[in-house]
Amino acid sequence: MAGHPGAFRAWLGQKDPNVRTPTTRFTRSRVPYVRVDGVTIAESWSDLTDATLAAPLDVDGFGQTVDDGDFDPKSLLAPAA
Repeated sequence: MAGHPGAFRAWLGQKDPNVRTPTTRFTRSRVPYVRVDGVTIAESWSDLTDATLAAPLDVDGFGQTVDDGDFDPKSLLAPAA
């Protein structure tokens, strides 16, 4: 993605039980999850899925700030079961 090494996956919410969710597609890392600009958003998988991020998801693949008005992607995350 934009010349960055590593694995990138889209977090897509889906209610269809036949569609694989982030819980089944993502690696549950014990190391920090970071944005492409190097800012940490979560310290681990459990931190990523606790509905609170350390930094907003507001940069694109090139590290440029994205302003989509009132959209807050964090509001789509539910606490881990």
